[in-house]
Amino acid sequence: SGSLAYTENGSATQLSTGATASDAEVNWNTGTLTVQLTANGESTDELSIPSITVDGSAVAVSSGNVSVGGTTIGTVSPTTGVQTGTAALTVTFSANATDALVQKLVRALSYRSTSDNPSTSTRTVTVTATDGSGGSSGAQTRAVAVTAANDVPALALDSGSLAYTENGSATQLSTGATASDAEVNWNTGTLTVQVTANAEDGDELSIPSITVDGSAVTISGG
Repeated sequence: SGSLAYTENGSATQLSTGATASDAEVNWNTGTLTVQLTANGESTDELSIPSITVDGSAVAVSSGNVSVGGTTIGTVSPTTGVQTGTAALTVTFSANATDALVQKLVRALSYRSTSDNPSTSTRTVTVTATDGSGGSSGAQTRAVAVTAANDVPALALDSGSLAYTENGSATQLSTGATASDAEVNWNTGTLTVQVTANAEDGDELSIPSITVDGSAVTISGG
């Protein structure tokens, strides 16, 4: 019940650590486990079977084989055990699958976003299990509440030093400088430039009226 809380830039987080899974006949062979984002998914969302320990057993994916506690219980598509966007991650079980091992696998299923600017719309993850006779658990859902986190802006200047000769005109400090913000959230932000070593009264830092990369840079009205 409830939703999974996930914060931007977090690691893959288990969807449901208390999930349960069982089949009365323990007939998992050729059955499936499907997990999929069915509402508000983005291309940067991931559903995965990470290499973690669940209830004392190591869960892992290797070359498309899914193992729990050292026992291979099936195969997964995609073979990496990681699905992006809204496509399904599907495990097909082998004869080695048991209730206990399947349950640990379900508990291992995880979500993360690789975006630095994810939508905060609540995701819906749908999980469905079928057994070897085609019986289905029906669609079970888990909400994922995504909280955005502010990413600091990135600013980089040219390497090396600027050569300036006395009586020269105002010279651009860094013609190859780069600046970006993942959220493009510059409103009320600042850009500060200052001489912080060996400054003199005759030194000037300025924003001149010049053309940079095809755009006119000007100051008008302060």
